Amino acid sequence: MWQHAQKDGIEFKDLATTLLIAVANDAILATAHIGDGAIIVKYSDGQYHTVSKPQNAEYANETYFITGKRQETINVILKPNLSAISLITDGLQPIAVTQQDGEPHPGFFERIFETLLRDDN
Repeated sequence: MWQHAQKDGIEFKDLATTLLIAVANDAILATAHIGDGAIIVKYSDGQYHTVSKPQNAEYANETYFITGKRQETINVILKPNLSAISLITDGLQPIAVTQQDGEPHPGFFERIFETLLRDDN
């Protein structure tokens, strides 16, 4: 990334961003996360869980970025038995997960997943 910034004449710090990645199939769920936002799953039994919680730095409204000092969270879950997964940005964070423990608000995700998973054949 540093090389791309130099080549394009961009300040490296201007490429600051958070990052959420999820790769899933029937055998595995692997996630990587730097910064705010969250990765939420709905298991086949209907339970919701925050796989990767928002990462807040020392002060309010401060987080980690891929271009600076950061804290990565990497998770691997074998045979996850998922029915849905959501990667949310910090913009949705206040209404999607609780501030105290970062756990999902099922009421927020239920309608979204219901609509996306509906079979309209």
